[in-house]
Amino acid sequence: MKNSENIFWKIISALFNPIAVPLWAVVLYYVSAQRPFTLIEAVYTAGVVAMATIAIPVPVMLVLKGAGKIESLGLRNAYERRLPLLMICILLMAALRFYLIGRVSPEVTLCLAAATASLFITYISLYWDKISLHAMGISGLVCFMFMLMYKWGWPLSAALPVAAVMLAVYDIVVMARMELGRHNWRQIILGTIVGGVPQVLAFALLYQGGGRF
Repeated sequence: MKNSENIFWKIISALFNPIAVPLWAVVLYYVSAQRPFTLIEAVYTAGVVAMATIAIPVPVMLVLKGAGKIESLGLRNAYERRLPLLMICILLMAALRFYLIGRVSPEVTLCLAAATASLFITYISLYWDKISLHAMGISGLVCFMFMLMYKWGWPLSAALPVAAVMLAVYDIVVMARMELGRHNWRQIILGTIVGGVPQVLAFALLYQGGGRF
């Protein structure tokens, strides 16, 4: 029974792996978008994000694992996370600068810019602490969806069910990390703050300055 439970929690952790969360954000945006868009735009955005967060980083991490620089792709130790996180930060910044800004949905680029800020904060924090990357990723995704629903003026009849599902997913992901013994509550809370606050601040600062998506 315990083994089957562990398998379930591992599946949840894999589905919402932090490196996949930016791609989840892209998918959720285009599934629920309130503006017209082309299929080419959606595929292009997903492709660029996948290259920056999965297609390039994963092979590099496999090479690092083969070279003995990291013990596993799970990056359980703080020192193992430094190079991969820095690499993904650089790739996301390059993707935003050269391939996304001005070409695709401004909401998505804002989300990815905030996510990059979260990753950089996490990278800096690794030199004295370890926070939950899963909590960081899922909280950022939840806040992104909340902001979109607010911006688009969703009625409560539509927003409340989506909010309930997003919060339930957050709870399940956090529970998975706790059940697998990967983090304590302090690391979960720090990850939640680091992931969610940049998304909220990016949205708030844009509107405070009179900006529009």
